[in-house]
Amino acid sequence: MIVIRALLVLIFAGLIAGDDTVTVDIYAQTAESKHDLISFVYDKSSQSSVVLKENDNLARQEYCIGTSYKSLGCFNYMSLDTVRDKLVQLQLNQEGDIERLSLISGANDRIVLKPYESHPVPNLKPIGAKGQKPKKEPTKKVDENGQEIEEDDRSWIQKNWMYVVPPLLILFMSLPADEPQPK
Repeated sequence: MIVIRALLVLIFAGLIAGDDTVTVDIYAQTAESKHDLISFVYDKSSQSSVVLKENDNLARQEYCIGTSYKSLGCFNYMSLDTVRDKLVQLQLNQEGDIERLSLISGANDRIVLKPYESHPVPNLKPIGAKGQKPKKEPTKKVDENGQEIEEDDRSWIQKNWMYVVPPLLILFMSLPADEPQPK
């Protein structure tokens, strides 16, 4: 069984030894040690993979599962004692490259490929943030002396509010308070 598997791996590796192949090594790491778990070859053009080696000699404890492929680092944290019942799930992007890795429970296949699926894209630029109204350029007038003067385009209330508000406040404060009439 091991000899047949080794021959298949060599044949497969020889067939796909192009630029579209990637070798991915998945490891389990604790604070003290690092153990290789699974090593496999992924072919982008045929979107297929072959497991090269597995490591079942693990002590049962918590591990950080990671890979050095595309700086994915520690992508899962789980308790392991064997990888025999674990499944590697590869999520692919539009070009067929590996986007994410997952190590999940499953005994049927060793590696499962999930092709790219299109999905709705969120609107990250809400209406209020799309753009601000352009500011008006001040209009300039030429007076009788030939000098340019900026024309004030504010309304009369905007220009003279400080002359209107204080007299109104004094007027309202000086008025007597309405007292209820006895019946």
